[in-house]
Amino acid sequence: MTVDIFNVGHGEAIQINMENINQRIIRDLGRSKNAQNTSTSITLPLLTRLLPVLYNQDKPTDAVLSHAHEDHFNGFKELYDNGARKIFENGYIPILRMQDLQQLGGVLIKISILIYRYYSPNSQYAKNAGHWLLATPIMAALSKKLWCVQQGHQVQHWVQPNKFLWPVSSITDHTLKELWNEFLLENDLPENFLEEFADEIRQILSQFHEPTDQTLNNIDGVGTEFNTDEIEEIINNIVDILNRVQLPNLSIPPMKLYAKAYRTYDNHSLVFELGDKEHDVLFLSDADDSMVNRMLSLNGITNHSYKLIKAGHHGNKGAKPLFGEKITSDIAISCCGPAHPNWKGPDIAYQKISKKLHCTDWNNHGKKWKNKASFTILKNTVTTYSV
Repeated sequence: MTVDIFNVGHGEAIQINMENINQRIIRDLGRSKNAQNTSTSITLPLLTRLLPVLYNQDKPTDAVLSHAHEDHFNGFKELYDNGARKIFENGYIPILRMQDLQQLGGVLIKISILIYRYYSPNSQYAKNAGHWLLATPIMAALSKKLWCVQQGHQVQHWVQPNKFLWPVSSITDHTLKELWNEFLLENDLPENFLEEFADEIRQILSQFHEPTDQTLNNIDGVGTEFNTDEIEEIINNIVDILNRVQLPNLSIPPMKLYAKAYRTYDNHSLVFELGDKEHDVLFLSDADDSMVNRMLSLNGITNHSYKLIKAGHHGNKGAKPLFGEKITSDIAISCCGPAHPNWKGPDIAYQKISKKLHCTDWNNHGKKWKNKASFTILKNTVTTYSV
């Protein structure tokens, strides 16, 4: 098994080649709007132009979207916008059960609609909100089968053993719901504000996400297929709903809601591991330390050494829980570069996980990050690791 790490600056684009079974995975495909070009980084348009060469002809390729933030997802959207359809055998995204969306009262969807309509359509806030709502149908359009997965699921045609370690199925973010109610009160808005529009989108998304009993243990042979015409219509319907929304004048802007929803999506992102104990790899996503702690406990992962760990949240989350459970790795890789000028860089705490800390980029908007000497800065556009 080899793992290709593309340097996209701040963002993640990873290719996993399972040579012994002639199978490939593209795990996330995104680049932050704040990423700066360097001599070794690759822009999103160039990366997505190269990808058809990588996955065409020789190997069946699956796609994994950890979560729908731009620096993980916008490459998939670019592929879709450029006309790509059904290029992946299977697509895997985090599950959202219909009842979970109802428990939140559709708050995540309402916040996405609100953000999309409140800010300029060209603003990054609006684009991110659009990504949250359109990621599922776009991944379905790019994949012959779409799978909504959670902790415990395995993929029979991948390297064995493999396992999705996170998320658990439910999102019950009480703080987010409280913030929504506070926002309504501050702006003198009714409790059913955006209810009609959110319910329409909920009903559309439920056809992708609603699981069956067959998905509880492993997911071989269970998937949802949609034809291209259906997907085009679904995406157009969601966009039409967004464009119908008329917002009143708001006295309090929705930035608090945006920040909290952003973290909620991070904490629901996919984490998985591949390979046996001699050659296994762990792909952390953007979940915060408390969720990584829960993930390790839920899966009984302790006192274990991996061959390779993709560090959490571009290198600044996940180290403390791993160290607490005596998790180590031959190499820990941060898919790095600044998210914004004030980003502090990758966490030196990963030194407790691995003696070899690799970082895809160190371009930092001219500001000095600490601990540069502790990291090996990768010199190539793509770096390949054999596991």
